[in-house]
Amino acid sequence: KPPHKQIAKTGRWLMHESFYGSLSTISVDLNGVPFGNVQSVVDGSEDESTGIPYFYVSEMDTSQVNIASNNTVSFALSEAQLQGGCKGVDQEDPTCVRLTLSGKMVDVTNEDELNFATKALFERHPHMEDWPSDHGWKVKKIELENVWILDFYGGVTPVTVEEYLSAM
Repeated sequence: KPPHKQIAKTGRWLMHESFYGSLSTISVDLNGVPFGNVQSVVDGSEDESTGIPYFYVSEMDTSQVNIASNNTVSFALSEAQLQGGCKGVDQEDPTCVRLTLSGKMVDVTNEDELNFATKALFERHPHMEDWPSDHGWKVKKIELENVWILDFYGGVTPVTVEEYLSAM
């Protein structure tokens, strides 16, 4: 875990270490009420972090039905969900890192990126390869528009998408 003053790097660390988070969409069935759904994720292979959240999804999933109507999403992660968690502090303690990424959920169509993301998803979530073939699985990603990171007292520190993606 990076020191708290390295905000963008801390966000990238949390994204790479996470295997799932909460994907929030605008519900079609609930007339515009926000809808959160646990979603498996990777940002690359074990050895390669991009910062971009990739998902292996079926259009049958409630979140994907919502996204077909409005593809604006937020994806929230917490250090508390990692093995070892927040080392004895409450999940809402500001020293327990939280990351929310928002933007547009889109299909991954570039062949090289699709191969990279699929390989990373199956590497880090090997059970995905055995999911039912008749569910229309796709690889999608969030085209980032906003990055929200809290990793210490004093509130959120603004981080641009460019700062987040370039942090290593």
